[in-house]
Amino acid sequence: MKQSVSYNLNNIVKKTGLKKYAVAEKCGYSAKRFSDILCGRKRITDADIIKLCRGLDISPNDLFGYNETA
Repeated sequence: MKQSVSYNLNNIVKKTGLKKYAVAEKCGYSAKRFSDILCGRKRITDADIIKLCRGLDISPNDLFGYNETA
């Protein structure tokens, strides 16, 4: 079963070892807005996917929980 994007994003943020506000800044979000994304209070748009992937240097597959080797 695939996990939600918010769940996957939380795991990715934890793996970076950075504080959430630092990741928010890297991705171009305020701390509040990024928190809303992480908690699932804000619907993630296609523009958010691009910002998150660029800021975290990840692929959309990482966010959606798809294993590229499967």
